[in-house]
Amino acid sequence: NVMCAIKNVRPGPEFYKMDEQKAINQIVLQWMWADAKLLPIPGFNRLSQIDPLRWSQGSPKEIITELSSPKYRSIDRPVLLRVKNQTHSLTFENPLSTVEWIQTCQEGVPSNSTATSNTISALSHLAAPALGLFCRLHSSRPWRKRNLFITTAYAMRVVRVPKQIASLQHVVGRHVRVEQTWADYAADAASQLAEFIHQASLPPNERKENVAISDAVWSLRRSLPLSSNSKDDLIECSNEYWAVYTSSAKQAVLAFRGGDGGVEDAKHHLGSPASAFLRDEDEEKIPASLPLDIVRQLGQSYALTICGYSQGGISALGCALAVRAEAWLSQCVLMNCATVFWPPWFKQLLPEDWWTNPPDFTSKITSWVVRDDFLSEGSPGKARAPQVPGTTVVLPTCATGSDIMKNHEFINFYDVPL
Repeated sequence: NVMCAIKNVRPGPEFYKMDEQKAINQIVLQWMWADAKLLPIPGFNRLSQIDPLRWSQGSPKEIITELSSPKYRSIDRPVLLRVKNQTHSLTFENPLSTVEWIQTCQEGVPSNSTATSNTISALSHLAAPALGLFCRLHSSRPWRKRNLFITTAYAMRVVRVPKQIASLQHVVGRHVRVEQTWADYAADAASQLAEFIHQASLPPNERKENVAISDAVWSLRRSLPLSSNSKDDLIECSNEYWAVYTSSAKQAVLAFRGGDGGVEDAKHHLGSPASAFLRDEDEEKIPASLPLDIVRQLGQSYALTICGYSQGGISALGCALAVRAEAWLSQCVLMNCATVFWPPWFKQLLPEDWWTNPPDFTSKITSWVVRDDFLSEGSPGKARAPQVPGTTVVLPTCATGSDIMKNHEFINFYDVPL
């Protein structure tokens, strides 16, 4: 979505002339040695980062001058860099790569750049520059809080997370990964959930009030009582990103749609890597707009299934992980979940060793992916997207070559290619 939106929004030179230089001139950067410790004891380098006296600070120009000086430029030690009063910092291999990154933020990478591979790969991985630019264009923050340093640093942090998760999965984990045919998918009860995701993909006023699946009729729920004791106080339970259907058998389905490729979805969809920045939230905190209140309210009266496609799979998995211990959570079913956008806040919901020591609740999670789908599987022969907890079912590829992006389309799950 971000890349699609970028293609349609190309700012002219006047955009950058507005207050950008003024904002850059007001920025104060801080740096320190990343391997500095108060004492030569494990864990004490973290304490050294809390010590304000450890940080050297100045304007971007002053930091460039300082780290380029003979005193520092030949030192081969890792450097921490951050914008003053920001909690997040970036780590660089040495002073030279730090200087190159600061210059890149101000000027862009020149064609004759001698920048280190560390800097170039950090900027190019998963379109970090495009994500940073998108955040600058659409954020309502004041200029000083959406300048090139802050947006590029945010983009680098966010796009680095999926790569880190995928690298952990080079070690064989204990999460099942199996191959099945499209006929297997069509015969599985999970395929029936595609109808709910389809309804969630429609505008709220165009969704069917009743959906007949097998021998059950499911009714669209637009609101729910806030409690079992009150029928007057209602909570909205369906909106433009998700839909709730319930049956007379006391079962409920919460379905999340994928992104539509437009600017608004790239800004607001919870599965978008830009959404945390544009909401002015910490990307490592569970989003306040994740509908956990709806999930828990449904759990009071129904056995709940949560499902989602593409970016909607991010929201679906987040909800399921948040209520993982509840007996009323029946299952979480994902279809081409866009794990290439694996959000930093997932670490609040998963134990550190979840890949090699899966918790019991992961047995409720099933992820269906089409082989070589670039958002849920990664690029063929290149970087792979993270695998989710639970069982991953790999379905045969639907397209190759120049049509490979068709592997991601929802129609594959809705109109099964038998």
